[in-house]
Amino acid sequence: GQIAGFRLSLWGEHTGVYEPVFHYADTRECVQRINQIAEVNWNQYTSATPGGGMAGHLMRYPYVVSREGELTTAVDCFPDFEVLHAKVMGEPQSTMPNLLTT
Repeated sequence: GQIAGFRLSLWGEHTGVYEPVFHYADTRECVQRINQIAEVNWNQYTSATPGGGMAGHLMRYPYVVSREGELTTAVDCFPDFEVLHAKVMGEPQSTMPNLLTT
């Protein structure tokens, strides 16, 4: 139906590819493939030539969740915002730096 069509369109836009497994969103294979694409894109995004070779813009958020539910990060700062010290987990701030708002 329309929801399935919307999902396929959305995934095609964000992954940059269309794959038949996307028709079966409720399967482990589909979830694994989406996660695989997201992982490949994250690895490319954090490589020496950021963005080069990415098929789309879907990436894993660099969180790590333990079996006990503890949340940590895979990296401290986003690679393209290290100069701003843009932490993945963030922390409370009373103001936003001008570089982020202008």
